Amino acid sequence: MQAFLEGGDYNGTKHAVNAQFSKNGFVFKGSGSYLNSADTLSKTSFLRHSAQVSQKVKWLIAGLRESQEQNQFKNRITSSLRTSSYEFFEWEAFASNADTLFRKIGISYKQRTDYLPSPDDLVRAAFAEERGVSLSLHKSPKQQFAASLKYRTLTIVSPDITAQKPDNTLVARAEHNARFLKGAFMSSTFYEIGSGLEIKKEFVYLKVAPGQGVYTWVDYNNDNIPQQDEFEIAAFPDEAVYIKVPVQTNEYIKVFTNQFSQTINLRPSAVWATKEGFKKFVSRFAALVAYKVDHKTSNDEPVEAYNPFFRTTDDRDLIAINSTFRSTLFFNQNNADFGTDVSWQDAKNKVLLNSGFDTRSNSYYELRIRWNISKKWELINASREGVKQSTSEFFHSRDYRIENYETEPRLSFQPNTYFRSSLIYKYTYKHNVAELGGQTARLQDFGAELKYNILSKGSFNMRTDFINIDYNDLENSSLSFEMLEGLKKGKNYTWNISWQRNLGNNLQLNLSYDGRKSEGNRVIHTGGATARAFF
Repeated sequence: MQAFLEGGDYNGTKHAVNAQFSKNGFVFKGSGSYLNSADTLSKTSFLRHSAQVSQKVKWLIAGLRESQEQNQFKNRITSSLRTSSYEFFEWEAFASNADTLFRKIGISYKQRTDYLPSPDDLVRAAFAEERGVSLSLHKSPKQQFAASLKYRTLTIVSPDITAQKPDNTLVARAEHNARFLKGAFMSSTFYEIGSGLEIKKEFVYLKVAPGQGVYTWVDYNNDNIPQQDEFEIAAFPDEAVYIKVPVQTNEYIKVFTNQFSQTINLRPSAVWATKEGFKKFVSRFAALVAYKVDHKTSNDEPVEAYNPFFRTTDDRDLIAINSTFRSTLFFNQNNADFGTDVSWQDAKNKVLLNSGFDTRSNSYYELRIRWNISKKWELINASREGVKQSTSEFFHSRDYRIENYETEPRLSFQPNTYFRSSLIYKYTYKHNVAELGGQTARLQDFGAELKYNILSKGSFNMRTDFINIDYNDLENSSLSFEMLEGLKKGKNYTWNISWQRNLGNNLQLNLSYDGRKSEGNRVIHTGGATARAFF
């Protein structure tokens, strides 16, 4: 039993029990808790329990498991239920062969009942049934495979108290991992398909403490009223004062989904590092290919519904997509003196909002070269060329297709393990295509950075930048915010100082200071302090 008492302001008591028993292949596990609480406005009761019983007979394991939660929030004066109250109860029967090193097959059947509040009591609102089968193969230590299939039917018992739609859903997944040639070839594959309902999303932006958010509000039309198309991802900590919160809507669309991820890692050095001649040369290379996609479409044709290699975001049947493809070829990846890698990345995102579709994409090639001139001097250059695009059905002011190029050489001096200084120059060219405005921006960034680290004691970092921006358009649009990276035309100065200090074995103090100055604007100073305790 546990209790937390604060006079008449809050009183809470909790009772909990756990039990476990096993004998001759019979296993029982169970736990439960009951919490009562009351404050000046409400009183609550929270019941939670779960149990599982199984019996092993030769090669077969069969059993039952159940779980329930009942959480009631009541007005202390009227005793009426609040809308946050809920209850569910589910039970499941299962059977499988006993654990082996090679394979496991299982079947299951589950029922779940959900209850939602009416004015005086919790009322049965929905009933669901789920049937499943699973398979896993682990015969070889070099390969593992697992698959499962579940079919769920939902019945709405009380449509007056829930907006949820009845639906039948299918979920099937497969996973495969492989490792060959002493790790020279490694592969990881995941694929899942399903069907269900996709809700039309709507978001609101809520103001939070400075630095605690993600977004900033830019009053493009100077009406002093925040609009949905005036929020941008903050470029600086002091501007991050809004978070985006989803709002429930009642509009659903039937969708067919698939999720797929594939990673392939090639490392010839695992088998040829000690060879000579051509094999030795090939061992200097390595490659990594990764593709991940979450795809939802209203097209019920199997080739379209469950094909993870979609064609284009312009497809009207495509309801939502979130995909990333990255391919990197390395040369001398682990060489201490010289190395280079070339990458191609393509990221796409499409989401269905109440106002229509919102689509974004970012694809680019990148070349990185690393050269350790001596034990103390290092030169790194990263160059990137690509296209960044945004399309909104409702907010056309957010439409752009920016062709961009940037290069960033960095010269570093590191005389020992605890001190490092760098000189950085970054040139960026951006051009919005002619049919969407033809705007052009050139950014030149001259920077210097110092880092000082003392092992187990702390670190000190300082960086300052001068950014000169040439831009041929006004600065009152979402496009200009993207093109100028949150800065202004002309001369911009930014600086940052951070200090981290370990106080004893379990306490860390962090101090930070950021500043910036744009041409024609006042200086902005931002400071912060945090303390962390490790237990």
